[in-house]
Amino acid sequence: MKNILKALSVSLLLSFYCCKASKNVLVNDELFSIKRLKSNMSTTLTLQAYDYNSKEKIGGFAEINNVYVDFKYENNNFSSIVLDVKPENEFDISFHFVGSKSNRINKLKVVKKDSIIIKAYLKNDDIID
Repeated sequence: MKNILKALSVSLLLSFYCCKASKNVLVNDELFSIKRLKSNMSTTLTLQAYDYNSKEKIGGFAEINNVYVDFKYENNNFSSIVLDVKPENEFDISFHFVGSKSNRINKLKVVKKDSIIIKAYLKNDDIID
């Protein structure tokens, strides 16, 4: 129940903040850090996944509107997922990693020339020790 309330509060925060497309938006939550910047070129989503405890980048995959994309391992590091997206759309985004609880953002609105950077902090799943 506690996780459902947290997910709901994150969704409400995102709905409130994402409506202010003309300003930088910074959402700091224990599960997400979201920045909205303006770009002169394209509309992009940048996704990054981190371990909640160590704050180190981790792999796994992200699901964006039912499309799965892996975090690539390059040069001893997991790279960010950078996507050029169609503006004036909403995105449902979830982050997944083995042994971790998934994090989800619902209905993230992206407008023209947004550059959105999302850092997800995935907690260990209590089921696996």
